[in-house]
Amino acid sequence: MDEEKKTQEIQEEAKGQVPQAPAPESERSPLEEAKETAARIEKGNAELKKLLERQEKLVAEAMITGKSFAGQTSKTPTQADKAQEFFAGSEISKAIEKHKNEI
Repeated sequence: MDEEKKTQEIQEEAKGQVPQAPAPESERSPLEEAKETAARIEKGNAELKKLLERQEKLVAEAMITGKSFAGQTSKTPTQADKAQEFFAGSEISKAIEKHKNEI
């Protein structure tokens, strides 16, 4: 008997605690929701298209200029490189080349 009373009490308590589904903010038809969703998708697609065009331009520019930023290290010119560039096309550079060939 005690078990039946406890079961009835639990069932009565549970009836008062059943969560109710939240009331919709506004009654919209599925068609209206589909139209809003389609508009959001179109807006997102337009933004994605702009970003892809921008990325294509950057990749094309990198390919044309031969630049790659991933893992690229820059070479620091040495004094010999600077001197060679400074004397390029002069008599001194010809003398340096002649001296290198003799060694």
